[in-house]
Order: sequence, then C-alpha cells, then structure tokens
Amino acid sequence: MGTISENKLGGLALIVGPIVGLVSYLIRPGGGLVGGNVDPANPIASIGVLMANADIANISLLLGPIGGVILFYGLRHVVESVLKGGNGGALATLGVPMVLITVIGWVISGALANTIASGSAGPGAGALYVSQLGIGLTTGIIGGIGFLLVTLAATTNDFFNKKFAIAATVAAAVGLVCSILGANDLSQLQTMNQITGVAWLVVTVWSVIVGLAVMKKG
Repeated sequence: MGTISENKLGGLALIVGPIVGLVSYLIRPGGGLVGGNVDPANPIASIGVLMANADIANISLLLGPIGGVILFYGLRHVVESVLKGGNGGALATLGVPMVLITVIGWVISGALANTIASGSAGPGAGALYVSQLGIGLTTGIIGGIGFLLVTLAATTNDFFNKKFAIAATVAAAVGLVCSILGANDLSQLQTMNQITGVAWLVVTVWSVIVGLAVMKKG
C-alpha cells in the first residue's frame, strides 16, 4: 500500500470519500434511516433524537468529516494532475479551497453535535445545536459554490465524460440553490436538505466515475 501511485490513491479517494459521506448522511439520526424524520430547524426535537441515538450519531458524525477529507484529497489531486493549466483549471482551482472550508465546517459542526449526542453539553446543548446548525448552513452554501465550480470546470475538459459532468453540474447547482433557500427560510430547511441529499447522490456517482478514470492513469 505504501507504493501506491498518486493517481491510484487520488482516484480511490474520489470513490471512497463521497460514498463514506453518503453513508454518513443516510444513517444520521433524525434525517436519514435512524430516528425518524426530524426537522433540523427544531432544536428540541433534533437534540432529542441525537441523544436517543447517541452511538449511531457518533459514528455518522465522525464518518462525514472523514469522507469529506478523503474527497478533498481526491479533488485536489484531479485538479493538480488533470485540470490545472488546461481547460477548466482556473475554475476548479478556485472551487477546491471552498470545498476545504466546507470540510472544516463539517469537522467543527460534527464535533459540536457529538458533544450533544454524548450528553456532555448539559444545559448548553441548545446553544451548541444552534451553533452547529449555523456553521452547517454557511459552509453548505460555500461548498455548493465549490462543487459547482469544480463540476463546471469538468464540463470544459476532455478528460471527463461530458454528459456525467453536466449532470453533476446541474446537481451541484440544485444543491447550492437549496442551501441558500434553506439558510434563508428555516421552515423550508428539512425539504431543502432532502433535495440536497439527492443532488449529493448524483455528485457521488460522478465522483466515482472520475475516480475510476483517474485510477486507470496508473
């Protein structure tokens, strides 16, 4: 494993990262397959479902940031090895740092939510929840812009399958719009999050396809 090439590792990261993130999204309490469907704009209900499903919450809130870090590595590699200096290079180079900011936000908000789930927050759980929600809303918009720039860059470069790149760009645009709408109208946040989840699934498929292509470079 120590002798794996950068292309193989970068491609593998593009495959594993978003899949891990998708699993985290699906098993997170209150918004996926565990604990029912809870409105994230309702702090009391959201805190309750986190604490009632502490073990799975800890796992999902850890998997998300790990998947994000892995995905960031893969995106940075494909930008440096394929896009930089060519068609779409400038757009992608701008988009990748935005993805990094989003991953950092996932780490921080995940840590805050884990503190709530473990019961360590005590009476401060409400303040922590509102803080992690605010971080999530802000970084969601930044990440939406970042993924939109990267996928849009891919549509201009012959290395990428144009049809899949366009589909990923549309999905990233939908995710960005939903992030903005959800952040500005919390009554719509739950619905917007569900739509964003579908958009993430499309981006995940695109990332896996790109990862396989990068791995073939050797």
